[in-house]
Amino acid sequence: MKKTVTKRFVAVLMAFIMVCTFCNRPENVAKAATEPSQEDRYSQGYDISSILKQFQYFTSGDVTMNSSGHTVGAVVVGGKLDLKNTFGDAAIVPSYIKNVVSTQGVGNGWHGEEPKKCDTVYYGEIPSGSSFGSNWIQNSNYINTEEAFESIKKQSVALSEVDSAIKVVDGIITCSGNEDIYVTLDCTALKSDVKIVVKDESGIDWFKNHILCISVTGVKETEITFDGYSRIKINDVSLDEALVKMSGSDYNNQLNFGGMNLIWNFPDATGTIKAQGLGGHLVAPSATVDFQSGNYEGGVIAKSITGGAEGHFYPMSKTLKTGDKDSGETEPGSSESSSTEKSSTEDGSTEDTSTEKSSTEDGSTEDTSTEKPSTEKGSCRFVKHLLH
Repeated sequence: MKKTVTKRFVAVLMAFIMVCTFCNRPENVAKAATEPSQEDRYSQGYDISSILKQFQYFTSGDVTMNSSGHTVGAVVVGGKLDLKNTFGDAAIVPSYIKNVVSTQGVGNGWHGEEPKKCDTVYYGEIPSGSSFGSNWIQNSNYINTEEAFESIKKQSVALSEVDSAIKVVDGIITCSGNEDIYVTLDCTALKSDVKIVVKDESGIDWFKNHILCISVTGVKETEITFDGYSRIKINDVSLDEALVKMSGSDYNNQLNFGGMNLIWNFPDATGTIKAQGLGGHLVAPSATVDFQSGNYEGGVIAKSITGGAEGHFYPMSKTLKTGDKDSGETEPGSSESSSTEKSSTEDGSTEDTSTEKSSTEDGSTEDTSTEKPSTEKGSCRFVKHLLH
């Protein structure tokens, strides 16, 4: 009897050791660490730059797009998604949709290896009887869009208050050299002949290495029509013509991971912005963006998005200045990140001292701590964002 018990104990012990050995093999640990689940939470921060480095759409409300509304990047939809096409062909992070009304699912046209495509979609609700595949995970708490937009609205205002040495001269904003440019215009300028001219030997690639942030104020509830192409000339060539020559473009010019750092910012717009072609990103956190037709190269942060236009994924590669306003860089869901160090300033407020900075030629500083996207096979939960 004693020998039998001993044999059973040894057998159980050996089985336990074998299970532990298998579970702790590197490939199995890595798989468990990257497997999407209902417990996952977005943790990359709610700063505008990070969002535009990762997502094509980012809304607090609904996205309603017709069959022309194919979009290449990942999406965050805080309301209902009614999309008569696909999204996320070249997503590098998971998408989130609170309420799926209709969609043709994640596109599969792009098969690049670096960074690794991420086809995970977290959702709150989908139509009864629908099935979009095993990569769709019900997880309504993945991201808090209400909290995100509280931060984004403050940052949008702060961008309009950033001072730049570059001014509008004779109706022209000239971009050249190594300086990032922040310009704030009254909305009446959109009705005038204000032009943006890039005169640099790098041509359209100037936008890969430098920021041009144009804030348009005074819009409020007014419905406006906005053409993001015709105002810009690149060495005397129109923006839409120049974009097809941007180095690093892929997927029939629908994708460029090299960076697009042109931003149109509408901090106080609360009505509808009718976009007729868009080069760069559009930030209008309290407005509806209605795409009339055509395509756009960049991301959109808005209350809601409607219409029909093809979204090409040209993520940001640099980090915007947002003044002293809330940058949203603390951990989502908490008032202060445990990894963020704070120090007191003379007026009693606090400032972040943990971000690495490097000096630029004009004496300003820029963030150098951004991480490159992960390219580990099978991993998309921890892909962060593109960087300089």
